[in-house]
Amino acid sequence: DVVGCRALSGTCSAWLLMSVAVVAPIGALDGVGSPRIGGIRNISITSQMAGGDRTVEHIRRMRKVMRARKRGYSVVDVGAAANPWALQLGIVDAVLDFDTSEMIDCWGDWDLNSGIARSCCKYGDSFSLFVVDDRRPKGAEVGCFTPQFNRIRCCRDEEPIGRLQRFHFDITLPAAWQPLYEHVEKHGRFDFAICSHVLEDVLDPRVVADALPRIAKAGIVRVPTKYHEFERGRENMSDLGVSPYRGSIHHRYVYTVRDGEMLAVPKLPFMEVDPVYDILGEMSRPDSADLNFLWQGSLPFQVLNNGYIG
Repeated sequence: DVVGCRALSGTCSAWLLMSVAVVAPIGALDGVGSPRIGGIRNISITSQMAGGDRTVEHIRRMRKVMRARKRGYSVVDVGAAANPWALQLGIVDAVLDFDTSEMIDCWGDWDLNSGIARSCCKYGDSFSLFVVDDRRPKGAEVGCFTPQFNRIRCCRDEEPIGRLQRFHFDITLPAAWQPLYEHVEKHGRFDFAICSHVLEDVLDPRVVADALPRIAKAGIVRVPTKYHEFERGRENMSDLGVSPYRGSIHHRYVYTVRDGEMLAVPKLPFMEVDPVYDILGEMSRPDSADLNFLWQGSLPFQVLNNGYIG
């Protein structure tokens, strides 16, 4: 996905946005610590659902590989608060954001220590509990799972998912990462980091991009494609008298991958009115919503013109 920008301001000329889509199966990453693998690879353009499905497939496959090697495989979700989809699918061990209070554990300490959680995961819906409490003074049978806390979220195979690790801080502040750096220095980096639909929102994405390889050995980045970001009228605010605008109003950057680097293009005001970007917006389809790629060891990243837009 190769990017250019026709103009950065009234006095600065640059490139025209063009696209060469590089599509590869996201599951192709297979070697933890393989010396031939590094940086960005396995770039794909997918629907949002397909991007999530491939992430889940990759993590579950890697856990199976590591389990065969008698090793664990730890996953952290960076910026999980706005859309904790990975938590709902039971693939994360740790969450990191400014507020993780609503990310509730499936099991309490008593559930885990008593063996109830393990029985629930092993026997599923065929296992129930006889509960006596204020609401059920005579007792009643209660199932293990609910629509929110279902077996997919709460179990991996037949084992219960343990308590989440939670790291509360503002990921946009460089100094705020220090306690987590100290944690991974003591306990080791996570095996995999999910950063899904975060980098387009933050004021300085370099802070997050620089931090990811410091806290994890590998990971996935998912952001909206340029096609999705330049599509006009995706967010309908006509009831408020707002004319159709491009992409999502809260997004600050448009992303692509160029020469092995993730490139952040500031979403500047002129892009809203320059008709050249209509070409990209008209190419938007449901199956071209997400730009996904894996990274390992390092995450090459830059902001266009090093952030200079004068």
